[in-house]
Amino acid sequence: MNDRLGFSPALYAMPPVRTPEIIVVDTGFPAPVRRLAARGVDLAVVLAAAAGVSGVIVLITGPGPAALAAIVLAAVLVTGFLYEAFCLAGWSLTLGKRVLGLRVVGADGAPVSTRTAVGRALEFPLGMSVAGLVPVLGQALWLLNAFSLVWDRPRRRCWHDRIAGTVVVGRAVVVRDGH
Repeated sequence: MNDRLGFSPALYAMPPVRTPEIIVVDTGFPAPVRRLAARGVDLAVVLAAAAGVSGVIVLITGPGPAALAAIVLAAVLVTGFLYEAFCLAGWSLTLGKRVLGLRVVGADGAPVSTRTAVGRALEFPLGMSVAGLVPVLGQALWLLNAFSLVWDRPRRRCWHDRIAGTVVVGRAVVVRDGH
């Protein structure tokens, strides 16, 4: 049974199912490029939202240059966390994952709980903070985390997936036979 977004936890990592009317194919674990592209879409959404929040705060408070940098950084970190936590807790996906046909599920294939979604979403502000506060080391760790998708087989999990006990899977595709 598919949920309201067309995903089927029961099809998680299963072979194709055929009936006379339909063919259901679970796309399995996505290629790293799809995951990174989804993160790029999500980052664009977060930066746009943070720019709007920062702009409103700046118009209201009129801070100096040092305070402006702190406002923008705080807006990006808070917006990123809230975006990830809200989207994952509500739908098990973000806009970027939706566009690229991906979904976050628990290791058992079930939708993620609110607690798991919040824990997984903490990766955004923590990862960005480390990358910003410890420039070379932080960025190296961020890249290492991103490239862990390549060698973690077959599940292709990043560190935040391992810590939260989640995995990103492709959307189950339903194809009408003869169409």
